Amino acid sequence: MTRGRGRNLAWVLDRTGLEDAEELFAAAIVRPPNARTAHAVREQLYRAAGATPPTTAPKPEALPEDPARRMAERLKQLPTHRPPPRRLGR
Repeated sequence: MTRGRGRNLAWVLDRTGLEDAEELFAAAIVRPPNARTAHAVREQLYRAAGATPPTTAPKPEALPEDPARRMAERLKQLPTHRPPPRRLGR
């Protein structure tokens, strides 16, 4: 199955040609009542091992909202030493 912006497409293979494609697709994507998400399974595995599951990804440091400060922060990250310019001739 592919997911698109305007529409979603799915290929349903039926060797006999007698099955209803909509019914086959519905049967393929139905979730059983005991289905769990990957996050829930991950938490269960961590807790079964006696560990605390890690939190979600750490939040990146917020840049200052002031454009001048943001530019100053970026300039601080640039290398300070620059080689002398090459000159032709002597």
